[in-house]
Amino acid sequence: MALRTEADVVRTLKSGSYPLSAIYAACAEAEPELIARDGGHEKLVDYQERWQRRVRGALQTLRRAGMADAVGHGVWAIHGSSQQPTSALLVLLPHDPGRMELVLGEAHQILDRLDEPATLVIADPPYALGVGRGYSEDTGERVYQRCDDQMVPGYVDWDPAEYRERTSQWVLAAARALRPGGYLAAISGPSRTGWIQVAGEDAGLTYVNRIVVKRPFALRTTRRFAHSHHEVTVFCRGPLTSSKRAFTIPDDLPKARNGADYPLDFWDDVPKEERQGLRRYNNALPSLLIRRLVQSLSAVGDLVCDPFLGSGTSLLVCLQEGRRFVGGDVNPEALRFSMARSLDEWLCPAGQGALAL
Repeated sequence: MALRTEADVVRTLKSGSYPLSAIYAACAEAEPELIARDGGHEKLVDYQERWQRRVRGALQTLRRAGMADAVGHGVWAIHGSSQQPTSALLVLLPHDPGRMELVLGEAHQILDRLDEPATLVIADPPYALGVGRGYSEDTGERVYQRCDDQMVPGYVDWDPAEYRERTSQWVLAAARALRPGGYLAAISGPSRTGWIQVAGEDAGLTYVNRIVVKRPFALRTTRRFAHSHHEVTVFCRGPLTSSKRAFTIPDDLPKARNGADYPLDFWDDVPKEERQGLRRYNNALPSLLIRRLVQSLSAVGDLVCDPFLGSGTSLLVCLQEGRRFVGGDVNPEALRFSMARSLDEWLCPAGQGALAL
């Protein structure tokens, strides 16, 4: 049998279970010309080589044909080290949603390296309050009362003086990354929403909505009204009238008296999520907030990108909702925490990804 493709090599394997590394090794040992063809050694956004992506595509084709099954649990294939990951790829999920990647880097770099347009970019950038830098726009007005013993380290805030420039940079990259009709949903505090809207419109995006999300427990203030809500600014690429702009009303939003859908831009039912006794990340958002954005602004199988990964809530929601996902953060600890959290909360503990042929 002539071995012309990676799929040919996979079909020569005897019945049994193989870790992905063994399947890669079989392809690499077949003949160098096989994996080198058509730019096979080109590095892709996940730091894998193109031939390795062709292997995964061949495995998915065999699974759809009923000739192979993923067994065990999914695993993160890490480039770099477990302490300092530079990228990661989630492989061989029992309920395979397709592409799930994490990348270390600045938001604009992550967005510019997407190799296909995204349907939704969802972002919760730093608020640039100067917390932990020896200065703060709050001037001592807000009182934080929390224990940081279980906090994931490495959170990087922005210098308030750089906020406008940084915001313009990543929003412009998001505009380039979106497909026609795609959405940007930017989550911020009320003091930053105006700059995000200006940056979005300057980047050529069309304003769609501003959603106000009530925070159950506002931080105490002593010299002004407490900020008791998040704001989500939603843009689309192209005109509001475009047939390429899809919108789905989440089922859990309140209805009109006659039972008809009546989606309001004020959400007062999003609970605060606590991780009592567990590791947590600074400024983690409630999953219901992210879930409603993902459900309303994308469809099953669409690509969602979160360039400010943080606690990995968007990754978990996309796993649960059947979206493909690329996320990243400048903090390697955010990648490590998100990988561990996904394995613990979605894939269940332990196990090795493998394929039964």
